[in-house]
Amino acid sequence: MLERYAAEEMQEKYGEISSAVHEKGTPIIITKDEKEDLVVLDPKRYNQLLKLLQESTKKAADTANAVAAPVAAQGLLAVEEAVRRRESMTTSAPKGGFAIETDKLTKMYGSFAAVDAVSIHVRYGAIYGLVGKNGAGKTTLMRMLLGLSIPTDGEVMLMERRGSDLYMVRRHTGSIIENPTFYKDMSVYENLAIRAQLIGLSSAKQKIREVLELVRLQDQVNKRAGSLSEGMRQALGIAAALLGDPEILILDEPINGLDPQAIANIREILIQVSARGVTVLISSHILSELEKIATDYGFLVNGKLVKEISAKEIVEQKIDLEAEFLRLANQ
Repeated sequence: MLERYAAEEMQEKYGEISSAVHEKGTPIIITKDEKEDLVVLDPKRYNQLLKLLQESTKKAADTANAVAAPVAAQGLLAVEEAVRRRESMTTSAPKGGFAIETDKLTKMYGSFAAVDAVSIHVRYGAIYGLVGKNGAGKTTLMRMLLGLSIPTDGEVMLMERRGSDLYMVRRHTGSIIENPTFYKDMSVYENLAIRAQLIGLSSAKQKIREVLELVRLQDQVNKRAGSLSEGMRQALGIAAALLGDPEILILDEPINGLDPQAIANIREILIQVSARGVTVLISSHILSELEKIATDYGFLVNGKLVKEISAKEIVEQKIDLEAEFLRLANQ
């Protein structure tokens, strides 16, 4: 049945969306029927809504999204095998090419170097653990990779593209920077439907079903986002980041503050995503969890990348990851 909402009425039902619309003084017409959960009827209103939503979520880095399907692969050996398979499939990449690479990337705030001449190398299909204390520059580095912060110096290369060519790669890069943001009074499905509209995704219903099954939220589809647990909100954030057919997934501290079961759930999600060939860059303070999934590590200390090492090298050299991090951080 068709329901018509003026901006004032949407304020109560759709929270932040209606706030943005109301401030602009634009009434919206929405239909709810058996075919679609959220459809804007009037083309002019549709474009206005998208523009307003983009403005209201401008600071949310997780609007860049990706999609993946579940697979049976589990464990570090499966991830390593996925890396080898991905590298062998990437015939267009020259020998030594990387999915994510920077050349002396630098971000200055006055005389302070938040990121100081960082040259990072992330293999195709890898799960790369970016390790560093609070304030080490992890979030700033990720924001520059995503184009959310302009470098002071240096260069970013994604999928071996650079400069103006980065635009297309970033459109197919999923991310969560800091905390994922949602419209709390809208359902899980409605939040993902809005994300799908923002990125112009066709066949949104099927994609939404796929990502909800992957993150194990298929039974929460009609639940309000504001009522989800912290672990479920992180899972929903990853689902939103998996809506746009990605090559790269960038996650800033996605497991901090979660309970053990929620952490285990996120871990399994990332293993499945990587096994599909998606390159994952993840920052975390929980080294014991990174050890279970990461294929490679980068240690960031006071804005500088002081070491890169693979999980294979750590095992072969019998390196204690925590002890190595503390040694590098205090040297």
